Amino acid sequence: MLKKRLIFTLLWDEGHFSLSRNFRLQHVGDLAWLTDKYNFAAVASSIDELALIDVSRSPRQSKEFLDVVSKLASTFHMPLSVGGGVTSIDVVDSLLQAGADKVILNSALQFDNDQLFLMREKYGKQGLVASIDVRKVDGNYLVFGENGTCNLGSLTTHISERVADYAGEIIINSIDRDGTGQGLDFDILRYVPRDCESQIALMGGVGNPSHIVEGLNAPHVDAVATANLLNFIGTGLLEARVACGDAGIALPQRLPVEAG
Repeated sequence: MLKKRLIFTLLWDEGHFSLSRNFRLQHVGDLAWLTDKYNFAAVASSIDELALIDVSRSPRQSKEFLDVVSKLASTFHMPLSVGGGVTSIDVVDSLLQAGADKVILNSALQFDNDQLFLMREKYGKQGLVASIDVRKVDGNYLVFGENGTCNLGSLTTHISERVADYAGEIIINSIDRDGTGQGLDFDILRYVPRDCESQIALMGGVGNPSHIVEGLNAPHVDAVATANLLNFIGTGLLEARVACGDAGIALPQRLPVEAG
């Protein structure tokens, strides 16, 4: 049986790591801030995977961003998923060459089946992660693209017709809960198709260790992701990991991560 996972997500916006609340961004620091002042080595020791998403409004996948991918991959030795504006097989190639273990897809799932087919044929579903941003509208969960501005239709249909055939894992992020620290939205799970075989990660609303325990305890949830940097300064993620063990949740064994 696969163990559940705790994923930490870093949002990169034009040279800075950022916090997000309902998709409104606030810069908090660069790579030096992350590794030195934020002491990310301590944070990394308590997580199972790291995700890095380029949320820049300007052209993405810059040389600076790829350099950050390489530095994170070589500094913190854990699975690294990277995405943000990925629309072609060439971008997937460049991210994997920079050090990513998996590539996160969002934009590509909205438009281009030909490129999706090439990605899956070359790297397999296990190398591709779908990221879906959802908002509750009139009681229905709808998928939104283009940084939360473009309505792409129902979550159930989007997974069935656009996502499940291409991604071995799906991260479902609640725009409504994003950055609020109010807890995960578990109603989302009712809109995941019953025949979906992809692993499911929930994101949006994690603000304390109890939210992580609650999420990983939920049926059909394989991972919980959080991008809430400042809520987990200090020992927050370590406390969450200990609490998961106390609750009988099996997580992968982690070894200390040393930066440098």
